This record gives sequence, C-alpha cells and structure tokens, in this order.
Amino acid sequence: MARSERAISGRRLAIIPGAAITDPSLALFDLQVLLLVSTKVADDGGWQRDEYDLSRQLQCGTDKIHAALDRLIDAGYIERRSAQGEWLLLSMERVGGGE
Repeated sequence: MARSERAISGRRLAIIPGAAITDPSLALFDLQVLLLVSTKVADDGGWQRDEYDLSRQLQCGTDKIHAALDRLIDAGYIERRSAQGEWLLLSMERVGGGE
C-alpha cells in the first residue's frame, strides 16, 4: 500500500508499522497519537497539525501530546521537519520493513 491513508465509505483508515504496536518504549496513548496523525498524511508523507488540535481531538493537554510526539520521534516513527509544527511520518520500510 503506497499511501498511509485510504478512504472507505467516507472514513479514513490509519496504517502504522506493526513494530510500533509492541514497541516497549511507547505507551498506548502514543499509539493513539500515531494513529490519529497517520489519518492526515499527505502524499509526500508529511502532515501538519498543531498540538492544540490533537489535544482537542484526544481530550487532553498539549503537554501530553508533546510528550507523545517526543517519544514517537525518539522511537523513530516520526521526524520534525520544521519549528512550525510540520512532521514527517516515516515510511514503514524505514521503521521495520512494512510489518
């Protein structure tokens, strides 16, 4: 599957690397954040959403979102592209061979 998102009956599917599911460095909340951001990935693999928008959707504080994004960066699942809140969801090939 070339894209990280697909529309089915008006809903988006989120596809994440299988390795993330059993990654001991990630908490369940981190997976929720990864799944949510992967529903908004552009063709180039990037996405841009502010932490406030994510915190509103997940009904938590921005500090919790920021901590989850930091853990996802440390684990190698996303990269920060710029200081303006643009992120890159790494391809499955780079983080575990598309498991």
